[in-house]
Amino acid sequence: MNFTTNYIVGPTGNVTEYLTLLFENAAAKSAQGFPVSVVDVFGQFWRQYLPKTWSYRNYSDIALLPDHAFGLGLGPMPMFTLAEVVPASSPKIDNIMYPGLNSSKRTSYEVTPFEFGSWVGGRVQGFMPTQFLGSIMNKGKPVNNESCVRGYDKMTFMQGATANAFNFWFIDDFFGIPLFAKRDETTKKPRPLAQRATVNTSIVIPPNWKNNQLVVIVEQVAKLFNQSFNQSLWATLPNPFLNFNEAMAGSKELLLVWPH
Repeated sequence: MNFTTNYIVGPTGNVTEYLTLLFENAAAKSAQGFPVSVVDVFGQFWRQYLPKTWSYRNYSDIALLPDHAFGLGLGPMPMFTLAEVVPASSPKIDNIMYPGLNSSKRTSYEVTPFEFGSWVGGRVQGFMPTQFLGSIMNKGKPVNNESCVRGYDKMTFMQGATANAFNFWFIDDFFGIPLFAKRDETTKKPRPLAQRATVNTSIVIPPNWKNNQLVVIVEQVAKLFNQSFNQSLWATLPNPFLNFNEAMAGSKELLLVWPH
């Protein structure tokens, strides 16, 4: 592995061939009826930094290999969190949503090789096996009793999800509203929430950002998979907690971002 290699260029230096492969992989997922977003392409950028034997492995595989360092008790528990954005509920700036700052309205999902779910707080309190992410669930039970989906938790998808801060990058870049640090760039003091949560009716990409690499990749995903720019921003998966409780009634998909 060469960590100095530009992940956007690819291991061979043939950018066209490299990006074509990434989009073809995302298209294969879409062809199976699963939601696709920029994360499915973005996460693959780091495949070249994984050991070759793990290039197409699943995150849950870490827990299933008895001779692996983790299984032998020689490694720490790999764990990360993702925050949820909810249409018509999460705060937004120019229609770009970000996780609510009020913890009572924000759901954070804990992800380990064993389980995916959320503790007390937010929209749901429940967990499911990580290896079955992508399975269609209803009221806590699989819709298909004969088989469940495996392989949705690809290492590359998880990598893309944990780095998915497109919403904050664009809010910061397009509108000069530094949500990452929540500081005014001029005074270096925190900005009042009211000044950071201006809501407009549509996403307008400033002309000077049209050629930005991040903007281009989102636009290409949106175009190829018949989505809006906004729909392409989130790590998207079938909601395993559909109709699990009143708050999850009718919520067929989870839209996840890096928790900031």
